[in-house]
Amino acid sequence: VTHEADVAAYAERTIRFLDGHVATDSNKLEAAQ
Repeated sequence: VTHEADVAAYAERTIRFLDGHVATDSNKLEAAQ
């Protein structure tokens, strides 16, 4: 878990929250296929 975008760039999956709800959910492995 991080609040730093540069650290999150190394993660396979990133989930962003906005006002307590999931705003985006991206998975680099699925996007690469």
